Amino acid sequence: MAPSAPRVFISYSHDSALHRERVLALADRLNAEGLDCHLDQYVEAQPPENWRGWPLWTRRMVEQADFVLVLCTKAYRHRYEGKEATDRGLGGSWEGAIITQEIYEAHSRNTKFIPIIFEPADAAHIPIELRPFTHYLLERDYDKLYRLLTSQPEIDKPPAGEIRVLPKRKRSPGPVAPAETAQNASSITKPGNHPVPPNSPRRKRPGVGRNPLPSSPGPLFYALISLVAFLIGLVILSVMLWNAPLLMSLGLTGNFYYVLLLALGLSAAAFFFGLLQSHAVYHGQAGWGRLELGGAIVGCALVVVGGFYLVPNPLPFALSVFVHGEGGQHDLVPQGSGEVVMELGPEVRRQEIGLNGTVYFTNIAPNYRGQDVPVWVESKQFESVHPDQKYPLKGEAIQLEVRKKAGKLSGRVQDLAGKPVVGAQVEVAGLSVTTDSAGHFELVIPGERLRPELPLEAVAGGYARTRLTAVPNANPLVIALSRAH
Repeated sequence: MAPSAPRVFISYSHDSALHRERVLALADRLNAEGLDCHLDQYVEAQPPENWRGWPLWTRRMVEQADFVLVLCTKAYRHRYEGKEATDRGLGGSWEGAIITQEIYEAHSRNTKFIPIIFEPADAAHIPIELRPFTHYLLERDYDKLYRLLTSQPEIDKPPAGEIRVLPKRKRSPGPVAPAETAQNASSITKPGNHPVPPNSPRRKRPGVGRNPLPSSPGPLFYALISLVAFLIGLVILSVMLWNAPLLMSLGLTGNFYYVLLLALGLSAAAFFFGLLQSHAVYHGQAGWGRLELGGAIVGCALVVVGGFYLVPNPLPFALSVFVHGEGGQHDLVPQGSGEVVMELGPEVRRQEIGLNGTVYFTNIAPNYRGQDVPVWVESKQFESVHPDQKYPLKGEAIQLEVRKKAGKLSGRVQDLAGKPVVGAQVEVAGLSVTTDSAGHFELVIPGERLRPELPLEAVAGGYARTRLTAVPNANPLVIALSRAH
């Protein structure tokens, strides 16, 4: 009897229609290639799990699966971690709770839950419980994933061979003591003789005679090294302050600051540990064994590390803003579709959206480094998903999520004589509204359904159906209905 196909369940979030289609294509491919893959999209309506419905179905899918493919995105991680709004993403939150509990009960051992991503940037959104395990980028790693699911290693272990017999090393004869040494040793150990005291003038001490120990450099040497390194640091700092715009344009600000810290670290090390004869020791555990550092290198390291983390960079900096849709970083925003606005205290900066949704702000004052500032989009087509959110200026880039703006359509339905038609049904973009007592109507069209022109239908009892083309966000429409014959 042939073994049953491995059972696979895909846990994901409904980020967008495109995302759902990619997940469905993955499930179809796995099924076509011999796996038993399950997906909520294969269930037409309510799952056959009695009155408890989707929660019980999801739990059984996870429990019965040999493998659970966890498709990680920003939205999935928010729902997995319970950070989504209470009325959204309940399935992702429920599946995240089940996965977390199973890994916890297995003492963090995991051979079942496999993180996968569609875009490289989504690696940052893998839940923390799954980060220690290998993740797979599709389509690049599809074959590796398929090998894992079907237990087909790329290389088989060869059979064990015979143990090689190595030749023995011959022992060499022990060292023979020189005649003088042997004589001295015998004279010392003979009865009646007294051993030579360690500080006797007849006993040679280390460093005295033909091989004296090298003397260490004097304080003047260390003072000179400290002064030269300090002057080099001052020169570099002067270049950074007087040529800041040039260094920024060449992208060398960080390089010069690093060299400055090295020079100041060398100056401090030579001054404290050479001139003042101070002492410091650091003990740590490194991946390859025990690490011990002492003396000047500790002082130099403290200056360099402290300069990076304790002293703010005194130079202006630049920042990139990547504008993308709710579908993730691959959901690109067209070039020239609006402006990104950044509020820096009393100053408001504006930059037009460039290629692939990129905006570049330069020459930002250093006092804003690490601060949270408002950033939003002004566009006729798009609006910020979180317009009131403030973004920290810590790294070199921030992600700004936008969505299409909703459109508005309004007007009046009347007969050929100009009298209002009450209760007329107006349908556009899959939405419908009924006219009021004055024949007026108004529709708000979501951004994903918005088009430059939309087909509109109006119908009322006793009147013929009227069709026309409407332009959202334009002047109110006047729709005249004729009597049905």
